[in-house]
Amino acid sequence: MNRCCIGVVFLLVIIFFCWCLDNTLTTTYVNDEYGIGLNPPVDWSRNQNGSADRIVEWFPFSNSSVYISIARPYRLDEGLALSTFADSIEERYPDLVWNFTVIYRDWLTIGGLTAYEIIFTYRVNDSTYKERQIAVKHTRNVYVFSYSAPIDLYEEYSSIVNESISSFQVK
Repeated sequence: MNRCCIGVVFLLVIIFFCWCLDNTLTTTYVNDEYGIGLNPPVDWSRNQNGSADRIVEWFPFSNSSVYISIARPYRLDEGLALSTFADSIEERYPDLVWNFTVIYRDWLTIGGLTAYEIIFTYRVNDSTYKERQIAVKHTRNVYVFSYSAPIDLYEEYSSIVNESISSFQVK
């Protein structure tokens, strides 16, 4: 009887441990409040409380006009699809920025979740920027990962940003 109880307790401990492993984010940046994580570019400066609409943002030390960020999640109404959110991005941006031009858009999968990707250019004063946004839906929340840089610097940072995007996880 005693051995049976010890065996059952041992089995429950192992099951709990395995469950914890499956629900742990394997990234270097984790935000427990929102249940997200990713591996940001090494040696980039993190700003945890950058603005009211962003959870976090990172900048390379050498250039503050280049950044990646994760927006606070948008909550979709019951039954709305990610495509509805994607349409709203394209509809409202031409009113918000000057010379908004879509370069690329497509659907992809990140961490097993459906995502919408859009790459566009826009102007601020005399500078042209290129931005990549990826909207990932988990349950009814949509997380938007953005990468923005002056157009002449965009490709320089693209490969390390792609690694960060690929590591994005939601638990």
